[in-house]
Amino acid sequence: MHSNNRVLVVDDDDSILSTYQQVLSPETIDSGVSQALAATLSESVKSSADQETAQYRLQYANSGEQAIQKVEESLRSGTPFAVVLMDIRMPPGMNGLEAADRIRRMDSQIYIVFVSAYSDYSAEEMHQKIDKNMMLIHKPFSDDVLVQTVRMLCTNWGREHYLMQAYSQLQTFSDTMVQQATRDGLTGLYNRHFLNESLENEVMRARREQLPMGLLMVDIDRFKWYNDHYGHLQGDRSLHAVAQLLCTVAKRPADLVARFGGEEFCLVLPNTDLEGVKTVAANICAELALLKIDFPESDVSSWVTVSIGGVSCTPQREDTSNLLLSIADRLLYDVKNKGRNGFLVEVCSDVPASESIFLDKTSIYY
Repeated sequence: MHSNNRVLVVDDDDSILSTYQQVLSPETIDSGVSQALAATLSESVKSSADQETAQYRLQYANSGEQAIQKVEESLRSGTPFAVVLMDIRMPPGMNGLEAADRIRRMDSQIYIVFVSAYSDYSAEEMHQKIDKNMMLIHKPFSDDVLVQTVRMLCTNWGREHYLMQAYSQLQTFSDTMVQQATRDGLTGLYNRHFLNESLENEVMRARREQLPMGLLMVDIDRFKWYNDHYGHLQGDRSLHAVAQLLCTVAKRPADLVARFGGEEFCLVLPNTDLEGVKTVAANICAELALLKIDFPESDVSSWVTVSIGGVSCTPQREDTSNLLLSIADRLLYDVKNKGRNGFLVEVCSDVPASESIFLDKTSIYY
């Protein structure tokens, strides 16, 4: 567990700072120089060096401005303080509550302990200002109370940061698992599982809002030939290139591009009518022609090409997903049968003909 024994002591009285030193770090005080500590403490405050101790690493400041500066330096260096022991009245400059408020804005995790005999603020006012991780100790303080308080807060800081790090690691692990569960490892596109769920959700949304939606099935022409001639590594690079191109064409935030399987891709296009589906399909073919991925062995073109089947529908039923996939797939193979390197799109209704006739008759009856 990560521990932090760094403590910042803030008081405008050097003798009080000396008392903190004697209570919290007696191991560092030589009996022959203890009397001179208060006289030389002002110089210690100006120094950025830590007071190395067996239990705590103390730094000192005799004003709110110096305290803010030291906290800034500690955060910049990646060595934050766990606790600030802060006097409230430090004339003529910034008072302790103002300094603590500035420190809290920089470091939301630091513990702030006000140690003062007098205060112009109530405990409630201080709690409202500092919000959290705040305590109040009255002067003169008990040595044992001070030591136990600092020890407890340093321990709490370590536990909290350990939990924060553990949570961050778990979140990273969770994000990685979600990525692996929903993304295709080769192309980075969404996978078939995610596509199925998203398509069903989009059908329900389009049905609820009575808006059209489009779906495209895209298949790379003669891809087996390409793999056989250039090898699977080059085939993987071409798959990735086509995947990125599809994402570039279907660039609206709501558009979804997924790897359907092998060299086949699927695009879900919310709020897209037949003309929109046709435009996206045409743009895919045009952009791929500009990309010019060499494939002279193909009987279709000198470059890699695709065949596309597309459909637009305003869903009336909840079970329309499979119908859209089936129609787009049929149109895709119609393109292949016609020579590949092109697209066919159509608009469809998911209401069976018998139901349509019945509704018409009912309408006529009324």
